[in-house]
Order: sequence, then structure tokens, then C-alpha cells
Amino acid sequence: MKLTFKSSLNYLDVVHSFVNELSVLLKFDPQQKIRLSIAVSEAVTNAIIHGNKENQDGTIIVNVDIKPHQLQIDVTDEGKNDFRYDPKRHGVIDENNVGMETGRGIFIMRSYLDQLKFRRIKNSGTCVSLIKYLDKEGSVCGHQN
Repeated sequence: MKLTFKSSLNYLDVVHSFVNELSVLLKFDPQQKIRLSIAVSEAVTNAIIHGNKENQDGTIIVNVDIKPHQLQIDVTDEGKNDFRYDPKRHGVIDENNVGMETGRGIFIMRSYLDQLKFRRIKNSGTCVSLIKYLDKEGSVCGHQN
């Protein structure tokens, strides 16, 4: 499944609906539905704001790959920035950023998922892979926050 849209926060409701339908298909419980929706929303928001620099001429692609034991959602932007994931800097909550409105998206994604990968796509943006493990029946397993 694939969702492609212009780089605008106005499309977050569409993303929520898309992820909700996916969660129903995979029979996620209500808590896991919410966590997946938040994680994907954070990835999309980061792609729009940090990747495409809020350029509405840019595009965001959300691609879903359901494998026997894993759900992978790739969020790709067209940003020209050279983002490098640094575990010492990104995804950490400390006293300096607790009250800030931004700066916790990667932490949230890492908390709600089993795996998070970043890769630069040569001359065309950044792809964030959100990975959630599934059991034999396709239900959520593993990271049970």
C-alpha cells in the first residue's frame, strides 16, 4: 500500500485515517493503533518540516510493506538536507528539552516501535523506516510498551 501527497501538515488527517485502516486490517488493539498512528504522524511531520522544509511543492510518500512477521512503513521526503541520525543527540529526552514543543519525535517513534532506520536516498531525500514485529497471526508482538 502506498500513500503519496503534497508536503503539507494539512494531510495529517489523511495519514491518520490511512494508519487507522491499516491497524484494523492487522487487528491491532486500541493502544497499538494509537501508538502506530502517533509514530507515523511523527515521521510524516518530520519529513514535512525538517526534510522538505515545509515546501508544499515537495512530496511525501508513505509506503507500507506487510511481511509474515513484520510491518514496515517507510516515510520518504524529497529534502536535500544531509540528515544523519545520531543516537546521542536524537531520540533522547533530557531536562533541556522537556518543556519544548519540538525535539521528541524520534524518541516517540523509537519508544513505540521495534526498530527505526534512517537512510539517505541519493539526490532525492531521506527515508525513515518504521518497523513493528508481528506474530504468526499478524498481531503485534515484541515491543509492548
